[in-house]
Amino acid sequence: MKLDLSRVNFSVFDLKRGLRLPIRLNEDTAEDIGVMIGDGHIGKKVRIKKAVDYMIVCSGNAVSDKDYMTKHVKRLKYELYGLDFPVSFGGKDKTEIRLKINSKGLFEFYTKIIGLPINKKTGIGIPRIIFEDSTLLKACLRGIVDTDFSFDIKRNNYPVLKLKTASKRLVTDCKTAFKLLGLEASIQTEVTEIHSKTKRPYITNYLYLSGREKVGEYIKLVGFKNPRNLSKIKRITGPLGFEPKTFRSLRNIRAGRSTSLSYGPVKDSWF
Repeated sequence: MKLDLSRVNFSVFDLKRGLRLPIRLNEDTAEDIGVMIGDGHIGKKVRIKKAVDYMIVCSGNAVSDKDYMTKHVKRLKYELYGLDFPVSFGGKDKTEIRLKINSKGLFEFYTKIIGLPINKKTGIGIPRIIFEDSTLLKACLRGIVDTDFSFDIKRNNYPVLKLKTASKRLVTDCKTAFKLLGLEASIQTEVTEIHSKTKRPYITNYLYLSGREKVGEYIKLVGFKNPRNLSKIKRITGPLGFEPKTFRSLRNIRAGRSTSLSYGPVKDSWF
């Protein structure tokens, strides 16, 4: 899918650093767009003497997202744009890892060509152009899920992918994206909650993709790149996918491995 880059302006620093922009949307570009939708920030700040900072930031948890940010996202952006994003740590007690760079050309690529918003993301969604190709949609969805979704394992190895966001559009767009992949997600929009610290009410939105079959199919169709999510899959899945603990316990017993789990009789036909 060819892109018209004629509206993008490069700064002197962009030219010196060798910024390059993709002329076609491909799977890697779509995944990066998903990363920006999920945990990205695009900001513009005018300083003294009319100097302008065009800020591109990706952030995550300093512990659980460190490998994902430093080994996957940093490499992805370098391969796409030729820019080496510096790594830093911020937030209280340095609990946030950040990839941050100033670039007018990349700023205008994201905002003018892709259509991502500047500063506040309350109305962010999946760009329309992404919906035109299933491969691009899967890649973009993977970037969003790896950054903005939580992946929880409930009782008896029941998997749940959950999105909580201020953007109602993102929730509805993700629901549409899942549906196009044959997966039915549930949503709750315009939910009023009380902030735990400020004690003030705010509006949020939820999406849930729940169950062994749905999450298992998502993994087959889209998958994860974030080691945080990959480690959970490795820890709880077996030959049958997201097996209930009953299944895993009995398999361990039959294989001669000890287990402390006991959930009653299980049919032989399940194995």
